[in-house]
Amino acid sequence: MKNRTLTKASRKEGRQLNMMTIPVVVWYALFCYLPLFGIVFAFKEFTPVPGESLFRNLFVNSPWVGFRNFSYIFRNPQIRSIILNTLLYNVIFLVAGIVIPVMLAIFLSEVHQKKFKGLVQMSLVLPYFISWVIVGYCVYGFLSTDTGLFNSIREHFGADKIQWYQSPQYWRVILIVLGIWKSSGYAMVI
Repeated sequence: MKNRTLTKASRKEGRQLNMMTIPVVVWYALFCYLPLFGIVFAFKEFTPVPGESLFRNLFVNSPWVGFRNFSYIFRNPQIRSIILNTLLYNVIFLVAGIVIPVMLAIFLSEVHQKKFKGLVQMSLVLPYFISWVIVGYCVYGFLSTDTGLFNSIREHFGADKIQWYQSPQYWRVILIVLGIWKSSGYAMVI
């Protein structure tokens, strides 16, 4: 009799846990798996027809073209540079995204003054919560050719203005520094 009671209780608990998973499953289905059907657009010659349903137009009326839609990408003479840049940035972000947060966490664990430690930790984690739009606008405020802070300082000391936005050698460093600055505080906490 006691085993039956435990079994009923465990079944009831299991049912409640299953009911709690329904919103998560629905969310994943709607926002993670349903959009995957859009991949079909890349492999079809799709032309929207007014008055025709999207499903019928995409799956019935549009011919399958395979990888033909991607041929212009691989015929591009800069594809090798594009792929190498992508791989290089990912390796740098991966290595620096592990090493720098670990170093920050170790250094922060050695700080014994609680107020200073809290201030440093807050200032390191805060960039994670700032929108990339705001970060981009702030970077523009620093690097603008006409009114940017860095060029104004350079001009004050008699140096020439730098066109940061037109110079790829600067943007390689700027992208890496901003990416690490924005994510390292949060990764340090984790």
